[in-house]
Amino acid sequence: SPRQSDLDAVQILRESICHDCRLAMIAHVHEVAALMKEETGRRFITDVEHALTPSSPRRGRGNP
Repeated sequence: SPRQSDLDAVQILRESICHDCRLAMIAHVHEVAALMKEETGRRFITDVEHALTPSSPRRGRGNP
């Protein structure tokens, strides 16, 4: 059976990888938005933020 310290280390590594992934995704979304017209880019960022927030209702086709 794995030791608690090993399980803790795996959890810390997992959280670190997820954090780095989120930062890379946010940077990419902002890079993509920068290629759009300013207002369209702002809406794009807002839509992505809403889509990535688990507690928020989904927006998009059929959902105002």
